Amino acid sequence: MKSRKNFYKVSVIALFIFAFSFSIVAAFFNPIVAIIELSVTVLFLLAVIISWGVLKKETFSLFSSLEKKLSPSTREALESNSMPVCLVNDDDEIAWYNTAFALDVLGGENMLGKRFSESFIRSKEAENHLSYKSKKFTAFENNLNDTKEKFKILYLIDDTELKIDSQNFKNKKPSVIQIVVDNFEELLNSIDGSQKKLYCK
Repeated sequence: MKSRKNFYKVSVIALFIFAFSFSIVAAFFNPIVAIIELSVTVLFLLAVIISWGVLKKETFSLFSSLEKKLSPSTREALESNSMPVCLVNDDDEIAWYNTAFALDVLGGENMLGKRFSESFIRSKEAENHLSYKSKKFTAFENNLNDTKEKFKILYLIDDTELKIDSQNFKNKKPSVIQIVVDNFEELLNSIDGSQKKLYCK
């Protein structure tokens, strides 16, 4: 997530520098066009800054409102849990997570307000097997009942090494194939003695 944000920031800055430079060059040919281009560039930059500010404010508002809705005992129990825990609302948005989830699962990245299913991929073999980047988890799901809104509580266990070892074992497990040939004796009678030795080993 951090890398994606940095990519967006660098892209916007590069675009602004390019547009600003283009406006300066245009000023030598047509000052009016240069002023219009520069005005549009500045307005675009302001729009991007405002949108980033609004997004951060909405994310903080979502986190704060949920903090107020959770009872103190529930919030304390979830936060102090040594297992990574997160809450997902009906819109599949990550609404809250504890410190263990933030550090051990996300590595310090901010995922509040992001869709859970876009980042955590469910395995086709089992619904409770999740993958996030290079990590693999087993999830235990429950419903949170002490709020008016519906939330799912997800407890995650990092069993990346266990799942990798299991997959390696499946890949290396020997297989046996039995081939049945109809009328094999008649086939042997139709070939000469030198070739027959190859099929009778």
